[in-house]
Amino acid sequence: MGETLERWLDRDAVARRISTKPQNVSRLQAKGKLPLPSMHLGPNSPRWDINAIDAMMLEAKGASTSRSMEQSVAEICEDIRESSRRKSRTKATC
Repeated sequence: MGETLERWLDRDAVARRISTKPQNVSRLQAKGKLPLPSMHLGPNSPRWDINAIDAMMLEAKGASTSRSMEQSVAEICEDIRESSRRKSRTKATC
């Protein structure tokens, strides 16, 4: 239950999360730099999904979370394969 509540941020919490002033949140949202809030608590209580904010911040830095993770895993696997090939060649020449 605690994780669900912590997922939804009010304007002040969003501002703290991205290190800006609360009055800048609407401007950033209008520019498409922040996701639209959910109004599930009513029109006077907008709440932003922390996961959506984090994803947009990563995209702004030029890193897609799933793509960069897949890319990292692929690079690690290739390094392991190459290391294994080198070891098998070294054993074969001995």
